[in-house]
Parts: sequence; C-alpha cells; structure tokens
Amino acid sequence: MPARNKIKSANYKRILKYIIFGTNVVALLLLIASSFAWTVSPNEHIVFSYLGLFFPFVLAVNIAYLILWIISFNWKLLLISLCVLAFCWKPIKTYFPFHFITKDIPKGSIKFLTYNVRGFNGTLKDKNGNSNPIFTYIRDSKADIVCIQEFVAMRNHDGNIATKAELKKILRHYPYQSVVGLAASNKFSIYGLACYSKYPIIKTFKIPFSGNTFNGSAIFRIKINDKVISVVNNHLESNKITSEDKQLYQQFLEKKNSDMIGSIAHNIRNRLGVAYRLRASQVDSVALYVAKEKTQTDAMIVCGDFNDTPISYAYHKMKNDLYDSYAETGRGPGITYHENHFLFRIDYILHDDNFKAYNAKVGKKPYSDHYPLMTYLKLND
Repeated sequence: MPARNKIKSANYKRILKYIIFGTNVVALLLLIASSFAWTVSPNEHIVFSYLGLFFPFVLAVNIAYLILWIISFNWKLLLISLCVLAFCWKPIKTYFPFHFITKDIPKGSIKFLTYNVRGFNGTLKDKNGNSNPIFTYIRDSKADIVCIQEFVAMRNHDGNIATKAELKKILRHYPYQSVVGLAASNKFSIYGLACYSKYPIIKTFKIPFSGNTFNGSAIFRIKINDKVISVVNNHLESNKITSEDKQLYQQFLEKKNSDMIGSIAHNIRNRLGVAYRLRASQVDSVALYVAKEKTQTDAMIVCGDFNDTPISYAYHKMKNDLYDSYAETGRGPGITYHENHFLFRIDYILHDDNFKAYNAKVGKKPYSDHYPLMTYLKLND
C-alpha cells in the first residue's frame, strides 16, 4: 500500500506540473498575441483588440509565473518567461512607464491640459452654490493651452448650464477660445470640442466623421512667438458601455458570481466590437489629416479622449511616429477613466519631435468620469 500511495502521489505531482506548465505556455502566448493589438486593425481580426484590452491582466499572470520559477529555481522556464517579457517590453513600458520627476522645467515650456469634462456635468454651480469645480480646476491649473472634449454650452441662458458667453467670462484668463460643434449640437446647445489658449488661435477646422453625432476631431492652429503649431483635439468612438452594463460589472466584482460571466462576455462582444471597428475607421481618417497637417506647421500636438488603451490599434495608429508624453515622462498606469471600477488610460497628449515633454501627470480630481491629463512641452528653438 505505501508503494501504491507513492506512485499515486508521483502521478498527481506530474499532472500538476503539466497543468502549471501548460497554463504558463498559454499565458505566454496570450501576452505575445496581445501585443499585436497595436498593428492589426479590428476591422480585420477583432480578437487582438480584446487581448489588448486585457493586456495588464495577462501581464500580471506572467509575472506571477516568473516569480514562481524564481522561487522554485526552475531556470529553463524562468529564461523562457524572461525572453517573452523582453519581446513585449515596448508595450509593457508604454502601459506601465516609470520616470522620475524633473525638478527644473525649462523656461518657456508650455503647460498643456486635455480634459473630457462630461458636459461640465450639466451644471454651472454645485449644490452649495459654488462655481463648478471643473471651471475652478482649469483656472487653477494655470495651463497655457487647454483642450476639452464633451464640451457643452447653451445657446441661450437657462440658469443651469453655462452659455458660451458665460464660459468665456468664467475662463477669461484664456483670451483665445475656439469651439467646434459636432453633429450632436442643436438649436439649444453646442456640443463638441474646445480649445482655450493663452496664445492666439489663428485657424480652426473640423475633421469630418461620417454618420456620427457625439464624436469628432478638430485642428487648432496656434501661434506661439514666431512659430505656428497644430493641436489636434480628438474624441473617438466610445465603448457603448451603458450604466446597466457598469452595474452588472460592479455586481460581479462585489459578489464574485461566476454565473454572471456569460452576461458580461456577451456585453463585451456586442458593444466593444462595434466600438473597436468604428474607432479604427475614425483613427484611419484622422491619421491622414495629421500627416498632411504636419507638413504645414512648425510642430504638432495630438491629444484627447481616444476611448482606447495604450495597447490598441487606435492608440498605435494615432501615435505613429509621435511621442506619448505620459509614456515618456509619466509614472504608473496613468488611469484617466475611473467610473464604476472601469479603470483605464484612454486620454493622451502626443507630440512630434519638435517638442520635448516633461512631467506628464494625471490630475486625480473626480469631477468628471475622466481625470484631466497635463504635461509640460518645450518647443525646440
């Protein structure tokens, strides 16, 4: 009997070893495959877009295995894991950058802010009668250029939501202001993209999106001293996640009910799939305008709410040969969307090599469903 028990124990250990090894191989392959979310359009193969969304979770599993191989002194599997992590190093450092703060910002640097304000939450003042905290934050940020997504202003005064004229007074420390209304605008209100600047805005034009009401892109040409820079402000297709979907996800996190996984997966396929494909078409269109605009001005900034993570086709296509200010100078995952336990970095400030970025930072102010993102940009002489 003891001999038989020893054989059974050895068999169980062997089976467990194969299971651990097999799941490790799967995790490694998923990590490699998720990096293809950058280059494969969701209009071709959407599965890579889903893998890109879950990149941080797949990475966490692989790091757990890496620690296991170190503890167990399994050098062969450790080497394999290290090789795969090295292969995926570029997406890893893009998603989780780590940089020290630069204490001395070069003189003449531009403080740049991008902020999805969610229509200023439809309020001019809070319940205590104080000014909307979003207005206060923008004012106190002392940013030189502010790009706003989901900008809303009433055409006529209604006592609650600010009119365009009232906003001009509220943000009067920005003498140059330009608003681009999107298709969702109507005779009562303006909905769209805005740029507030301490430097002259000399030209504004909209990049057309076909058949869309709430999303769009606009180019603002701004004169800084003797140079003209192009600022491309974007609000790409949202993920179509409803409040009911968010509640379902929150209930799953709280109750850990495995029966809810099917419903969540169904929602992801139905809503995210459509959004991924629409964003791909939008970013392909914007990229053409960006390439043309770069030849007509001295420097380029591309910013806004891309509604996609750093491991996505939309991000990579928009970035192209630009630099991501947060990936280059920020620290940590840089979460900018934070509502209902959906935590992602989907807001960006990109720039060409005519700028150098310093100290990109997410402002952890929960006034909107997005946090503001800010960086310093020094224009090359």
